[in-house]
Amino acid sequence: MIHFVQKLTEIKKDIFEKMNVNKHMDELTYEQNIEFRNATNCSICCKKFQEDDTKVRDHCHFTGKYRGAAHVKCNLDYSFKLF
Repeated sequence: MIHFVQKLTEIKKDIFEKMNVNKHMDELTYEQNIEFRNATNCSICCKKFQEDDTKVRDHCHFTGKYRGAAHVKCNLDYSFKLF
């Protein structure tokens, strides 16, 4: 049992180290810039952007890859929930 708990602790530490990544967004391609400018819906919640909404470029913090246009609040709320 002690060996099992020690192994789980090691695995947990390894996972947390891998999740503690914050890669900057890769430079957008011409097509991605056009897609962002023309986006009418949030890529996270799928709701339409309103005139007073702030539209941001959502990206994966592990890979740096652009995911789409998003509401600023959706983008900030979109994260892994760790217990």
